[in-house]
Order: sequence, then structure tokens, then C-alpha cells
Amino acid sequence: MGVLTGKVRSATVTALVESSGFAVARKDLLALFRTDQELRVKMMENVVDLLCDRLAGANVQIEDYAAKGEEPLAQTKDESRS
Repeated sequence: MGVLTGKVRSATVTALVESSGFAVARKDLLALFRTDQELRVKMMENVVDLLCDRLAGANVQIEDYAAKGEEPLAQTKDESRS
């Protein structure tokens, strides 16, 4: 995601078997998006699908915590003062 957001990567991958990989620089990806609108749309559709899946999973976790009467994992600054 960092290549899309410009922020530092948020995950590290460790291969269990010999593998190959490649890196894509943000500037190169953005240049490709400018020249290939179809690729840009497909990539953004995939990102939206991924984020929707993550949000749905988070909603399930929140519902599970609420059903058990447990406190959420994180508190806002206002909540921690009370």
C-alpha cells in the first residue's frame, strides 16, 4: 500500500521457500497509471475490494467484542481520561 499512499510500508514478508520478487517505485507506478487508464481503474477496484474486506472483518470483530461485553482494544484520548 505504501507505493499508493507514499507512506512507509506497513508489512514485511518472509518467504518460507526460495522466491523471487520485485519492487515498484511510486513514481514509476504513477507514470504507468497516467499512460494506462484501464490498469489504473483495475488497480483501484482491487484496492477498494481489499479495503472493503478489511472493514467487514473489523466490523465482525467489533460486534464480537460488543456481544461479549469486552472493552475495545484501543481507546480514544477522551475515553482514557474518564
